[in-house]
Amino acid sequence: MELGGASAAAEKELTKIPGFRIADAGAKGLGVFALRQFHRGDLIVSEPPLFSLRDGGGNFAVLSAIRGLSPEKLQQYESLVNAHAESGRFEDPLMGIFWTNSFQMDQDHSGIFAQASRFNHSCSPNARYSWNPAIDRFRIYALRDIACGDEILVSYLSSRNVYGSTRAARQARLARYAFTCACVVCGLPEPAAAASDRRRMKITELWESVPQFPPNQTRNRLLAVKRAIHLLEEEGYVADYDDFTNDAAAICGFHSDWASAKYWAVKTYETRVAEFGEDSYRAEEVKAMFLDPKSGPMAGLGPRQKFDVCL
Repeated sequence: MELGGASAAAEKELTKIPGFRIADAGAKGLGVFALRQFHRGDLIVSEPPLFSLRDGGGNFAVLSAIRGLSPEKLQQYESLVNAHAESGRFEDPLMGIFWTNSFQMDQDHSGIFAQASRFNHSCSPNARYSWNPAIDRFRIYALRDIACGDEILVSYLSSRNVYGSTRAARQARLARYAFTCACVVCGLPEPAAAASDRRRMKITELWESVPQFPPNQTRNRLLAVKRAIHLLEEEGYVADYDDFTNDAAAICGFHSDWASAKYWAVKTYETRVAEFGEDSYRAEEVKAMFLDPKSGPMAGLGPRQKFDVCL
């Protein structure tokens, strides 16, 4: 089995030979373009924050962190886009830069990342970002094959806020970035745009329905998982399948169907390694079930049953 993820040596190599360039992206301003081909699970960016701070400190905390930057880092910070310059929302342009470019690192901290801030948004991204606290790095992995010259795009929204939301809802959530998304999904003509909205809302409906199935309808529950993943594929959205496969692994383990539990656990682990890295906590938290489906917290507690549902 081949899994994605980058070794420490690969991360060091990124600092020597960057696989992308920053260039004009038309109406979007600057963007990031591949200098070589990337495959799913390839690491594109790995960088520490210019600075980070605990949320809730207000403008004073932000400006204090900025004033503490070295001249070189301050120059990098000031080169970032201030999407709020025209609106006048922030009197101090340094605050406008922060609210345009800050990333949520965990539940309590936000940070600024000089390279990651250059990547533009898409509701059908070909790459995704994540924070790895164990190594103090913000990383971006390829979600699908990216050809040399292609723009590398991430989603500024997460999970169901992007794959399970209508165009109007996504635009409202993106308002803090002061742009109107015109990606390949948001730019669809009618009726294709309406069909996309229906698919994405159906994905949310299925996700909400999965926990509601009683034990005697587990096969239908698995079919709902399968349907949701197929809808993601129809949308051309190649991330977050683990939101569904992890549940499928657990419910198959609950019924002592170890072969099916293993099947779904492998898909969950492969997804998390490719999208977050083999050393990420996201991969680590599902590794035990990947190695031994009987290790799940609810494994073997339900009536024995075999299932025939797969992708």
